[in-house]
Amino acid sequence: MLVTKILAVMIALAIITDVNAYKIDNNAIKFIEEQEGFKPNFYTDSAGEVILKKDLVEKEACVTELTKIKINPDQFSALVSFAYNLGCPYYKSTSLLKKLNSGNIKGAANEFRLYNKSGGKIMPGLVKRREAERSLFCKCGGC
Repeated sequence: MLVTKILAVMIALAIITDVNAYKIDNNAIKFIEEQEGFKPNFYTDSAGEVILKKDLVEKEACVTELTKIKINPDQFSALVSFAYNLGCPYYKSTSLLKKLNSGNIKGAANEFRLYNKSGGKIMPGLVKRREAERSLFCKCGGC
């Protein structure tokens, strides 16, 4: 069933002719691994990285579909990390995405900082992650 879902997402990606039809690169994968606390020695034969890459296909499709303005690859990678952590349904309803799609890049960048809570409590790990995502998002300027 998981393979079927992955294939459906891959087909959807192939059909999309969006200005943001990026794929995250190895640097972005390493970034997400760091944010997720990925431990390569926990898995054998790089199985963990294979699982992560499969999971990221869906998040790439989510960000590609929902982002209505032109963004750069670093912004795309930061948004994929954000969507990976939140889940696509929640990403879809964020104030970050609303500001981004209205063309307010600086405002969208500042929204990363709002998503630092779990159970209503500020989590130091999420504060750190959101700052890292914001830094990646702003890496090429415009923030």
